[in-house]
Amino acid sequence: MLISGAVQSGIFGGRMAKPHSRPYMASLQNGGQHVCGGVLISKDFVLTAAHCLNYRPLTVVLGAHNISKKEYTHQQHIGICVYIPHPNYPEEKLPNTDPRTREHDIMLLKLKTNAQLNEAVKVLELPRNTEKIPQGAMCEVAGWGVRVPGQGAESVLYESTVTLDDVKKCKRAWKKYFNPFQMTCSKSDGKDGVCQVI
Repeated sequence: MLISGAVQSGIFGGRMAKPHSRPYMASLQNGGQHVCGGVLISKDFVLTAAHCLNYRPLTVVLGAHNISKKEYTHQQHIGICVYIPHPNYPEEKLPNTDPRTREHDIMLLKLKTNAQLNEAVKVLELPRNTEKIPQGAMCEVAGWGVRVPGQGAESVLYESTVTLDDVKKCKRAWKKYFNPFQMTCSKSDGKDGVCQVI
């Protein structure tokens, strides 16, 4: 699972997701504008990237497919009562724009009210911390970020399938900046893929 960062992150190529097929996805918004993505991990918590603190105050929008419209039958707009970045995330250094030096870029958001679970809003079951995802595994990624370089963020949810690649290749490419605890290495066919520009 990729924790989506700012709107410059994206699903390149990919395909439009079937509406409400990823009911755990959360759009984090400031002033009605999508700024980060996240996932609902319990009725009262969303998991996202800690650098999203840059965009406070945030509102969590759940049950959305097209974030440019108010989908009244599904969307829930919920405020945040507590921002809980990783204790080792250097909040005092915000904004930190160099992804190579941003460690512990993960955060929990405590919702002001519990999400109302339904067909369009469900909790994502996280893997156990002992689970290892093998090289060659097919992984699904989704988000509202940039899909075509040079264009704006998408208003509808897009998804793509990526294949996890050899971690050694990432270590060679990223050298001292590679962090196996917060980076995944995936193959791209040159058409579809994931990129996170923070």
